Amino acid sequence: EAVYTVSAEGESPYRAARAFCRVMCDRPRLPGRPIYGFNNWYYAYGNITRASVLEDARLCARLGGMLNKDAPRPITVIDDGWNKQRKVIDGISYNGGPFSPNDDFGDLRVLAEDISAIGCDPGIWVRPMVVLDELCPHIPAECYSESQDYPEQGRVLDPTTKGAKEYVWSLIRGLSDSGYRLIKHDFTCPDLMGNQFLDPTLTRGGWHWHDKTKTNAQVFKELYTLIQEAANGANVIGCNIYNHLAAGIHDIVRSGNDTSGHHWYITRD
Repeated sequence: EAVYTVSAEGESPYRAARAFCRVMCDRPRLPGRPIYGFNNWYYAYGNITRASVLEDARLCARLGGMLNKDAPRPITVIDDGWNKQRKVIDGISYNGGPFSPNDDFGDLRVLAEDISAIGCDPGIWVRPMVVLDELCPHIPAECYSESQDYPEQGRVLDPTTKGAKEYVWSLIRGLSDSGYRLIKHDFTCPDLMGNQFLDPTLTRGGWHWHDKTKTNAQVFKELYTLIQEAANGANVIGCNIYNHLAAGIHDIVRSGNDTSGHHWYITRD
């Protein structure tokens, strides 16, 4: 038994859930303003352009101000598809680092300024723990996982190593410095633990961190803390992360399946 709470007679499920969450995390980190807006993954699934992002921002700004001209600024998140290294290998789309904008997107700082001028706060997606190592000569070989790789698609960084931490810090801080007020980081669960989403076990036989003195929970909490600090005041949302380990560190988490632009029942589930 790790934590428990006792519900009062007649207490609503919502209030009971709130009480239980406060037992699990007595110092939650909450955003200082309403978080709402637009994320283009849920209709474009990576098929995006600079022009489509700006059109999304214009729609988002109009919808955000329809009922109240003084409403907080909505957020337009640029999801997967802006990265130069995004490509298809053997029918599988690679979407890891190193993260630099493709020719269509151009200067990320200018794009952030354009989104802001439209009336939205700019946000951006990133997958921090997978890179094409041949394009990252500055990352020492010992910084890669000894237990987890994606053959022909990229290598997984080990966050218990100094070089991996430096890469992640530089990536997140660079996006924040370019004007992105929300940073969405993705895939730390499957990328780091060695198995994919629907596998019955978290890891494979023989899997381990470089630093074997730390528990999995400690490693993930340290990584999420590093990302939050590198964001330098920007909101951070975790996607495909261990939400309970990010509680008190990130101010936003994504839960549930992808919402769908094709199948409404998935959105409802």
